[in-house]
Amino acid sequence: MNNYTFSDGTFTPKGSHVSTSRMVTHVGRENYDEASVFNPWRFSDMRNETGEGTKHQMVNINMQYLPFGIGKHAW
Repeated sequence: MNNYTFSDGTFTPKGSHVSTSRMVTHVGRENYDEASVFNPWRFSDMRNETGEGTKHQMVNINMQYLPFGIGKHAW
């Protein structure tokens, strides 16, 4: 790890822990229609869309589904 400066000037020293909220991703309208509405078939329906059959398995992670985050061992 190295020191890092974000584009807005925020400085993060080497060894710092940085985290973000996954909530924005999981309820974002750009990722899920009606994300705040309970839909037990949401991911099943998404897998039925063309080209999506191997995605949304709930055991895979991607930038739209981060239930436990993405670490160095996730990929």
